[in-house]
Order: sequence, then C-alpha cells, then structure tokens
Amino acid sequence: FLDWLDNRYGIAYNRLKTILSVDGAASPFIAQLRHLKKTSQHKELWRNIDIKAFTIKHKDVNLGIIKNAFAYGVLTILNEGVYQWNGEGNKHRLAREIEAQRYKNGKLDPAIKDSRVNSAVQKASSLISYDYFDPNLINQSVTYSDDEYLQELRFLQKKYDDYIVLNNFASAIPYSNGMDSIVLSEKQLAYDMVSSVAQVGANRISSVKTENARLSNQVEKYKDELSKLKTVLENSSVLFNDYAKKAKVDGFVLSVTSSTEIIAYIQSEVRPVVKNDGSTRVNIVNDKNEKVASGAMRFKDGIYYVSLDEEAAELLPGYFVKLIKK
Repeated sequence: FLDWLDNRYGIAYNRLKTILSVDGAASPFIAQLRHLKKTSQHKELWRNIDIKAFTIKHKDVNLGIIKNAFAYGVLTILNEGVYQWNGEGNKHRLAREIEAQRYKNGKLDPAIKDSRVNSAVQKASSLISYDYFDPNLINQSVTYSDDEYLQELRFLQKKYDDYIVLNNFASAIPYSNGMDSIVLSEKQLAYDMVSSVAQVGANRISSVKTENARLSNQVEKYKDELSKLKTVLENSSVLFNDYAKKAKVDGFVLSVTSSTEIIAYIQSEVRPVVKNDGSTRVNIVNDKNEKVASGAMRFKDGIYYVSLDEEAAELLPGYFVKLIKK
C-alpha cells in the first residue's frame, strides 16, 4: 500500500508529510508499523511518514482533520473513501459521510450559475450518446461507401475511445452541485458531433458516387446511341446525301440531344468547308424555310454536332441545316 501511495503522491520525492492515523486499539499493528519504519530500506519514504494513534475520545477531532485533508486531495484513507487503496469498493459506514465532506461549501464542485452552461446542458439532454462509435454502421447506411473514408472513420473511432476513457473517469467522481450533468452533456455532445459529421461525410461521398454512376450510365448509353447512329449513317449515307442535294440544303437534323444541341447529317460536298474550331456557323430552318435556331458546328468521329446559341423549343428531326456564308 505504501508503495502505491508513494507512486501516486511522490511522498519521498516531494517530501510530503504524511500521517498514518490508526485506531489506538490496534496496538500490535501500530507496533508493527513503527518497527517497519525503523527497519525498512525505504528510509526516504518513511522519513516523511508519521504514525498516529487515535482513541474513541479523540476520534471526532481526528476524523475532522482527515475529512479536511481528504477534501483537498492530500490524503488517501484506507477505510473511509468510496474505494479502498486497492480499487475495491468500500462498504465502511463512514464512506458516504466523508465523500459529502469533500464538497463541503462547494469548494470542489461549485453550483452552476452560468446561464450559457445551463442552456448547453439543457440542449444536450435531448441527444443520445454511446460508449462506442461504430464506423461500420455509418458505412453500411449509404448506397456507395468509400474505403479511404472508412479508414479515416476508424482513426476517429480510436480517438473517441480515448475520450470515453477520460469521460468515464470524470463521471466516476461523485458530484453534488451539477457537475455530473455537465460530464454527461459533454459525452452527449461529443457523440452527436462525431456521429453526425461522420454521417454527413458518408452521405456526401455516396451522393457523389451515385451521380458518377448515373453519368457513367448516361455516357455508356450515349456511346451506344452513337454507335447505332454511325451504323445508320454508314448504311444510309448515299440515301441521305441524295436527299440533302434534292432539298438543296447542306444537311438536316438527325437527332435532338437537348434543347441546346443537335446531331446533323451534312452532305459530302459541304463537309470540306466545315471547320472544327467553332467558326462554322449554321441556321436551322423548318419545312417552311423559317429559321428556328442558329449555332456553331463541330464534328467528331464522322458525327456532326450543332451547339445552339440559345434554347429552341421547336426543333424536330428532319429540319434543314444551312451553312451561313461569310
């Protein structure tokens, strides 16, 4: 016990004057302690320890000294604290009385008078808290997870585990004026911050991956449509070319991909003058030769595209394409 006491308080190193207060009726034990003090090899330790015996007559006075010393954390008591020196719970009849003395006059556990603190405690009371944070639950709650983000959450889990160790230590201390609610609120807020930020991050990553998957599917669908279009053009190029020539136009609309872009067929004789730098301008006209849109032409892999200057509500396949002569 004395080794434990010295390791905890540094009696020898700090030259901390320590009193071992023993019931006077235990005279054989007192004699053993005094003999140990004389013969022990730990001279420096025992030089700072006094053995005092108390009787029933002087017990109240002696106990008062012990209570005050205990309240300021400068004395460890074998039988009178909530825990014995070896960590076991103490069932002694005076344990509760001495613990009450620790916070007499609010010296160690002041009453909470700060309205902001009380408000924070009140807000935190509706939050849930757990002694563990499980990254796997976050990871399983989203459609698309991310291995690197899961690894970061596991680092966060280790930090939260360390916090719980500290919080459990603080919550084990007996309080009387409201510190217990603050310690609990800290735990509730900590868990809410960790879990909510982790969940938001997982949701954002899943959302981005979902959008990427959607765009990837669109690209694949677009590639498939282009492949089919190329097949149609290869099989029907002669027919399309003759049609454009007979209509006396440079080409016609094959497909309306959006309100601002079309795919066009351009007859073979006109293609050499089409530049791929956006400088080739065209008009889109309907079957009544009325202009419905205009834009810049470009091409890729034998497919001609027209990026319209503005959205056009009435665009149909078959409308004519005419290059604007400079």
